[in-house]
Amino acid sequence: MNQGGQGGGGYGPPGGGGWGPPGAGGPPQGGYGAPPGYGPPGGAPPGYGPPGYGAPPPGQGGFGPPAGGRGPFGRFTKHIIIGGLIGGLLSSIPLFNLINCCFCLLNIAGVAIGIATYLSAHPEDAMSSSEGAMFGAAAGAGAGLMSAIAGLIVNALLAEGLHSLFRSLSPQLAQQMATQSTYGVFMLPVSVVLYGAFGALGGFLTLQLFFKNRLRP
Repeated sequence: MNQGGQGGGGYGPPGGGGWGPPGAGGPPQGGYGAPPGYGPPGGAPPGYGPPGYGAPPPGQGGFGPPAGGRGPFGRFTKHIIIGGLIGGLLSSIPLFNLINCCFCLLNIAGVAIGIATYLSAHPEDAMSSSEGAMFGAAAGAGAGLMSAIAGLIVNALLAEGLHSLFRSLSPQLAQQMATQSTYGVFMLPVSVVLYGAFGALGGFLTLQLFFKNRLRP
């Protein structure tokens, strides 16, 4: 006959001994829970986790581009402005700006100079292909805007001379030239988009051809 329930040390409920081996008694005080010290990151409340595992070390902010620089384009803002100004000035010089008829070379040159000045000023940094394209698009759009505005100013300054020239031409040719001058205002957004597109191509190619050792995957 089984005597495990007698005296509190057996396997049966009689006697209040619990369901454990002889002499084991009931469950530990507080129930069968997780060992102390196991909890989620942060240390509170105690739960599941290796002992001593708390919050991540302070100052670990994750991965991202190097800090520095303010403005809509972060650390590139200053040098995007430099590239846009150079491309815009070169593209505003009469006759010389005809070079832009070949793939917007003056605009791309401004973008390349802007990227070169940035990488020279930050020797510890690198740029990805997408950052180069973004850099070039922004600088190119600025150059296109500047070039278009300069063209409008030149046309306004030369309006008197152009008016005299129109009168000396045949009516059909004069009308055509006057219409083309009017189109200058409406071509401004087109110039911004066109220069921005070639600028993006220029930024991408500049990194691939001249700064491959500074190219970040």
